Amino acid sequence: MEVLFFCHKKFPVKYLLILSASPAMNVHTLARQVAWAAFRANGLVQGNYDVNKYNKASNVLFTKHAQERLSFLPEGSFSVANLASKH
Repeated sequence: MEVLFFCHKKFPVKYLLILSASPAMNVHTLARQVAWAAFRANGLVQGNYDVNKYNKASNVLFTKHAQERLSFLPEGSFSVANLASKH
């Protein structure tokens, strides 16, 4: 099943452009806010932005997706490191 947000005639659109309401906003701030909104939508965090909550949610999401993408490998043949431990 493929889900598309928009279609123009017979041309499926697979990309979504996100613009800031503030023309002077730094792109890094916008990217962080978009990621925070995605974490909230997935139920990984609640409330306002906090760097510790962000790191934990990022690690949970990274681990989940890494395990899914590496699931074709034999059990125990790979490990997923905690991103926060790299700093």
